[in-house]
Amino acid sequence: MRRPLRVLLVNPWIHDFAAYDLWARPLGLLYLGAVLRQAGCSVALVDCLDRRHPAVQAAVGRTREQQDGTGKFFRQPIAKPMVLRQVPRLFCRYGMPVEVFEQQLAAYSKPDAVLVTSGMTYWYTGVAETLAMLREAFPGVPVAVGGIYATLCPEHAARVLRPDIVVQGPAEDRVVDIVNELCNADLPATRYEDVDALPYPA
Repeated sequence: MRRPLRVLLVNPWIHDFAAYDLWARPLGLLYLGAVLRQAGCSVALVDCLDRRHPAVQAAVGRTREQQDGTGKFFRQPIAKPMVLRQVPRLFCRYGMPVEVFEQQLAAYSKPDAVLVTSGMTYWYTGVAETLAMLREAFPGVPVAVGGIYATLCPEHAARVLRPDIVVQGPAEDRVVDIVNELCNADLPATRYEDVDALPYPA
C-alpha cells in the first residue's frame, strides 16, 4: 500500500520595523490542512509566529502575555533591505529563532510538497528567507506560495520567490489540485459550495 503524500504547511517569519501578536493564527493554512487530510494526505505545520511553541519558549524563555492572549513576538535584528536603508529604526525578524526553525524542519521526514502562506505585501522578505531555508532543508521538494502577498503581487512573488506555483485567492477548493500538480499525483478533490461546508480547521 502506497504511503500518504506528506505535505508541510509553513507560516513564515515577519520582517519589519515592528510586529505584535494580535491573535495571529494561520487560519487559511489550517483550513488547507483539513482539506488535505480529508483527501488522504499526511499534514504537518511549522508556524514561525507561534510564540507558545515549547521549543520557542525553551530557546528564548516565556514571553510576557497579556490577559487577552496577545503579546510580543521574539525578534532578532537583521540587515535592512536596500530600499529601507535610510529608515532610522531597527529592522527585525519576528517569530521563532532561526535555530528553532532549523530544528523543526530537521524533525520532519522529507515532505512531498511544501505550501507556504504570505501576509502583508511588504513582508515578502520574510517569505523569501523562509523559502531559502526550506530549499536548503528539502532540496528538490516542490513549493507553492499563496496568501495575501501572492494574491496581490503574483508577478513579483513569481520573480522574487521562484516557487513552483503561485496561488492567487482562496485555495480551499483548489488545494488538492495544487498538490496533485506539485506531486504528479491523483488525489480525489472535494468541491465546497461555501466556507460552512469546509472541514474544521486542522
